[in-house]
Parts: sequence; structure tokens; C-alpha cells
Amino acid sequence: MDPTKSKQTIKEAEPNRREPRPYYAYHHEAISLRCSPSAFLDTIRQFTEAQIADVKSIGFGHVLDIKVNHIHTHLGFWLLRNYDEQYSTLNIGNHKIRITRDSVYSI
Repeated sequence: MDPTKSKQTIKEAEPNRREPRPYYAYHHEAISLRCSPSAFLDTIRQFTEAQIADVKSIGFGHVLDIKVNHIHTHLGFWLLRNYDEQYSTLNIGNHKIRITRDSVYSI
């Protein structure tokens, strides 16, 4: 079977909007994880010194310091649904939080 025929077609990119995305209330929907946090941490623990140096050299050294035991998939879905990448804002209902490179780095 031709592997290209089994791939899903990618939806066209969303056109630029003039208005930010609306707020989406929490409805118990969840994101699906492809890798558990513990499997991620186990993988990082097995990195060689060369692999660690490579990760740092491409600017992802802080990923090596992540110590996550659990990911709240319902909260993750809500955050992704309410984040507007065009406006770099998180809509939390009665307020919009501007998300910048500096604000992410400071956390």
C-alpha cells in the first residue's frame, strides 16, 4: 500500500482574522498525549553527554530541566482552545493575557 495515500489531508491554514478568537468554556474535553511524562523523563535520563550537548546547542537546554510527573489533559485542551496564536493571547473569559517570549521564559 502506498504510504502517501493513507495520510490524512491537511486542512487549509486559517486565514488571518480581524477579531481575536472567542472564549471557549470548559467542557471536559482532553488532549491526547503520544508520550507519558514519565516516558519523556526516562528518555532524557538515558541521553548521552553528546545528546545533551546537542539539545543545548540548538537552544532547548531548558527542556532537559523539566520535571513533570503529570499533565492535566483537560486543562491542556482548554488552554489550547483559548490561545490565539495570531494575537498571542490567552482568552480566559473576562480577560486576555498577552503571551510573549519573555513571559514564557520568565515562568
